[in-house]
Amino acid sequence: MARILLYYFEMEWKTVLIVDDNLESAITLKEFLQAQGFKCLLASSAKEALGLINEDVGVAVLDVDLPDIDGFTLLKVLKGKKPDMITAVISAHSSWENKSRALELGADFVFAKPLNLSSFIEELKEKFKKGAAK
Repeated sequence: MARILLYYFEMEWKTVLIVDDNLESAITLKEFLQAQGFKCLLASSAKEALGLINEDVGVAVLDVDLPDIDGFTLLKVLKGKKPDMITAVISAHSSWENKSRALELGADFVFAKPLNLSSFIEELKEKFKKGAAK
């Protein structure tokens, strides 16, 4: 059982899709996650993200404000395609409505921009531990 969990963690869960049209934010997160041992894919639009979802993506970080469709719609589509994928929604507009809507659509986390990278990685690690305990 432990080998199966390790396989999923190593092969799939460690690939993170970052969807953010703010290139500076996306690159900062990518570099941080790569330093933690994650493989990262970047997309600046929902269309680009959907083209990458067939990769071995286990985690998606979605900005709410995207140029083509909003992050909530993308979240719904991604969860429909990969229901077990860990998802985090990030937004510069951290309202109660945004947080509530994201969680209702299946987001595992909701973070305000600018993203606190230490909190983000701790939440992600905790989610992995909970998943491994199942």
